[in-house]
Amino acid sequence: MPVLYATITQKSNGGIADFDWTEESLQNIVSSSEGITTAAEPQDETTLGSLTIQKVDKGTGGAAPNGASFAGCEFTIYNRSAGPVKVGDHAVAQPGEVCYVLTVDETGAASTKSIFPIGTYEVKETKGNDFYQCNTEWSETFTITGAKENPRVAVSCENEMLPATIRVQKVNPNDEALPGAKFLLEWSENGTSWKPVTKSETILAGSCSSEGLDDSGCITTDDSGLAIFSGLSPMVRYRISEVATPNGYQLLKEPILVDKLTPEQNYEAAYRVVESFLFNLPKTGASDLLYLPICIAIAFTGFFLVLASDKTKERSLPSGTWQNRKTRNGKDKATGGFSHAQYSFFGRQNCPNTCASADIRRCSLCPLFHCL
Repeated sequence: MPVLYATITQKSNGGIADFDWTEESLQNIVSSSEGITTAAEPQDETTLGSLTIQKVDKGTGGAAPNGASFAGCEFTIYNRSAGPVKVGDHAVAQPGEVCYVLTVDETGAASTKSIFPIGTYEVKETKGNDFYQCNTEWSETFTITGAKENPRVAVSCENEMLPATIRVQKVNPNDEALPGAKFLLEWSENGTSWKPVTKSETILAGSCSSEGLDDSGCITTDDSGLAIFSGLSPMVRYRISEVATPNGYQLLKEPILVDKLTPEQNYEAAYRVVESFLFNLPKTGASDLLYLPICIAIAFTGFFLVLASDKTKERSLPSGTWQNRKTRNGKDKATGGFSHAQYSFFGRQNCPNTCASADIRRCSLCPLFHCL
């Protein structure tokens, strides 16, 4: 502890009016809210220690993924010694106060020279960046004892990327939510090779932490028509496809492509899928049930018209053209279950030859098969 010298001016009543400190003493005095305290004692430079901090990505176990960076993440060192310390060019720090601040580069590294005097210190992460959230639960304590010459202290802080979220909502043209639609989420690093996301609580390429995610990478919309994919890596591309839809509604025709999400988007994307009604069967007892027989009659009429058209097409075949037709029992081994018939204006004639199925060829002018 340094010795302080001062000229004391005394009041007439015996009280102290003022301290006139010597210049040497002023260099060892620190003013604080608790009054005047002494500064840290000068240290032997050979006992000063250095600090190195290395951030690592929790998903990769090392460097940040391509496109991400640790740059700008900040670490604060607190004085946990019993007395004041002076670290480098920073002001004297009393116990519990900040004595130094370090900012890491894009690789997550930061280091100091030999500037920490004998004492105890605590390191905490106090600031994240656009890619990484601040790990407020992490801290590391180290002590410089003076037993070693210029000791080097190294600490490592594991950090997780900020998660991305994709929301998809399925509604009908009346803006009513459609539960039961099933959406598949796939990911890709290059936009050409796609894989379904898989369940994981750690944020890495292809991971998803949503509770409703199944083994195929799909989520089914809830009562509000929502499918939420959360805990995603923002550093890859995504593709959303609809693989199942409620009865009477159309599937999404083309997949939705999602580019890499950015900090400006808060790593979030939301899509609203509005689908047209295909055909809604009437409810039992509903007034529109009266129209069901009419619809069925129209459907059967169309079926018979098409069938008649096919028969006309068959009978219009040129003479000598043989059509491949399925036999009634489908057990003709010689023809693979097919019989051959000739159609002309004179009616139908059976093929006079026993034809093998290999002799059957599809006509280049129509969708029928003919005997060659």
